[in-house]
Amino acid sequence: MTTTQGQMDSLCDTCSNINFLEYFQQAIHYKTDRNKFIGPTQYAIRLGDFEDILEKSARCSFCRIVVKALCHRRCYSYRRPQAVLQNSRMTGQPLQCWMYSYPFAESPAQGTFRIAISTCMPRGPWFPPECHAGDIQLLAEDVGSADGNARFKGRRVGQVLDVSMARLWLRTCEEGHGELCSNPDGEAHGSKGAATPRDMLVIDVKELCLCDYPLGARYITLSYCWPATPGLTTSSTTVADLKVPGRLKDQFHLLPLTIQDAITFVARMGEKYLWVDALCIIQDSEKHKQTQILRMDSIYAESVLTIVAAYQVPPGEPEPCRGLPGLRPKTRDTDQHTETVGDVSLAVPFDTLNNILMLSRWDTRAWTFQERLLSRRCLFFTGEQAFFQCAACTFCEDSAGEQASAQTNFYRGTNLWNSIGAQVLRDNHGEAPRLTRQPYPDARLAARAFDDLAANYGRRALSNPRDILSAFQGVQNVLEAAMATHFWFGVPERFLDHGLLWTFTGGAPRRRTQPVHHHIAAADAADAADADVYAPSWSWAGWRTPVEFGTYFYTTRCVCEVPWFAISRRGDQALFLHVESFFASTPLAPANRMVRPHVPPPDSFLATVVLRKSVDLASDDNWRFPRHLACQTAVATFTLIVSEVRHLGQHGRMWPHGCNMALFDARRRWVGSMMLDRAWLADNVPGFREFEFMLLSRVESMASIVAATQFQPAYFDRARFEERSYCLLNVMMIERRGNVAQRLGVALVHEDAWAEAGPRPAFVKLE
Repeated sequence: MTTTQGQMDSLCDTCSNINFLEYFQQAIHYKTDRNKFIGPTQYAIRLGDFEDILEKSARCSFCRIVVKALCHRRCYSYRRPQAVLQNSRMTGQPLQCWMYSYPFAESPAQGTFRIAISTCMPRGPWFPPECHAGDIQLLAEDVGSADGNARFKGRRVGQVLDVSMARLWLRTCEEGHGELCSNPDGEAHGSKGAATPRDMLVIDVKELCLCDYPLGARYITLSYCWPATPGLTTSSTTVADLKVPGRLKDQFHLLPLTIQDAITFVARMGEKYLWVDALCIIQDSEKHKQTQILRMDSIYAESVLTIVAAYQVPPGEPEPCRGLPGLRPKTRDTDQHTETVGDVSLAVPFDTLNNILMLSRWDTRAWTFQERLLSRRCLFFTGEQAFFQCAACTFCEDSAGEQASAQTNFYRGTNLWNSIGAQVLRDNHGEAPRLTRQPYPDARLAARAFDDLAANYGRRALSNPRDILSAFQGVQNVLEAAMATHFWFGVPERFLDHGLLWTFTGGAPRRRTQPVHHHIAAADAADAADADVYAPSWSWAGWRTPVEFGTYFYTTRCVCEVPWFAISRRGDQALFLHVESFFASTPLAPANRMVRPHVPPPDSFLATVVLRKSVDLASDDNWRFPRHLACQTAVATFTLIVSEVRHLGQHGRMWPHGCNMALFDARRRWVGSMMLDRAWLADNVPGFREFEFMLLSRVESMASIVAATQFQPAYFDRARFEERSYCLLNVMMIERRGNVAQRLGVALVHEDAWAEAGPRPAFVKLE
């Protein structure tokens, strides 16, 4: 639906003196801050306060679109004009509005400009979001009176997506973007991880049946949320029947509406094959399911396009699987605000893809996390409009972006800005972490990419908690290549010292009680009771709570101090782990303590250590999920006192359910700190309690890092202990359970306090 007003409206006195076309031909009265965010100059036209503009909007078309633009922008949570006005009155200050224009799109050939509405005048070197509180674009139908070029201008959006536009987007990417999108990692087509045709099923949308994937054929994938009632799925008993031509036509009504729409759309696109998990994975075959899960990275990466069903679902409601918005009439609420102002037609651009996805259930699910990251191209069906996104560009229905290239710069936070494209890398000086099989240029970027991916994934929801590792497997496959390392329960071996340092950000951390894997080979054997695999306490995947990496601990600058081993599932073999920083030459000062234990592991254990080349880490169930992580370390005892909380100021918002607890030694000195869940403390620490801590690694001094992070917590009593390079030790708080230990948390302790606590050599096995 397009919201507009009659063409006979007059303009108010303020607006009648504005040459609107001029604002779409050049940047007027705008400036940028240090981060290149835009705002008005002191010469920007003052439109008046919001209450006056709202009153004039009944008769002035430009005032009306200004109101719509302000209510549409996400820096206001009030989408209704009266709510914006009421909020302004509560502050006691009129909401003043200014108008300016800025370069929305900059390309080598030509720039395109939009009108921006500001509700504040910038003060200082950084501009608040209110400096860009609304956006107005010129519709392409009126470009003849502007610059004669429809490129990057607005266009009207109907109730139904024009499928020919989707075909144009795909063709533009395939023919014009080259290696950037068709082969983003620079790999040979069909290289490591490519789908094996004999093991992969696809839907033939022309014959309406399942079939074995023909080697090299084009296919499209679907990313969606499973409905509360799954509908028709493939099982061991139905797979043969579903391969009969026309069988899906007979049972079309049994398919969830989203799958029905996907089949229809793929046929309209002129493509032949579609991959949908519900039908292309044999749901009751653990063997087939595991095979497909291990190849999920290649299934989505080899697809020419991934269709995404991203619509809003009210919280608490079961997933309706209501179809692809915009494929059929009356399936989306396209409330496009347009106005005729003088001789030109203007429109308020729709919200950005990222903002729309944030409101969708699809963007909260764990399985869809990797489906988006692994896809070369995605077509998002949202409740407002369709978006196409690839490594080079973002296209959408309400702005003509098809002539964009990877060199086109769109202003951040607008509807054609590509949040995953080359521009983001340029804006972040080439340091934006991304998912790629190409080796990361240095360990810092590799660690940062893992941090972001694991933390973002950990916030997603799973219907079946046992899928925590399976739904991350595709991302992990790619990271293994890029980080040049093996993963153990979602933690990279080469960066194990880094991967152990995480803190809870959600409330009431609970261990996962469901198995994350079932040993098929063991199911019928004598050790069937041991067939289930549970995620360990030392891995982020072992807890049903979101975590964060790299904020509380300076994890990219730590050095492992203990040798690590993996113990096989049967417990009969051990493998020495190659943790890169364990072999690093650390520039310690004379004042630093030598804390690395010099006692070797027990001889009985060393006798079980085998060479890496003698084991199959990828497919041998004895090694794919080891029983224990073990190390020769040192342990010491420190005390937690419930009343001794060290506040982090505004940075404490990162851990809304956490307490930054001080650690004390036997002399009641503050020797270290750790982040613990408030509810866990209430249940487990009655006033004060001693805990055992095991040595992990040491971290570089804070002095060289603070300037970059501006995060300056005190981890120990600086009046008693000297702050120097590599003076902090990462230690794990553990709880013994027989001959194994469980991770309770990780702390930072000053090396002097550690040495004075009398650490004891210990061989620890973590479960």
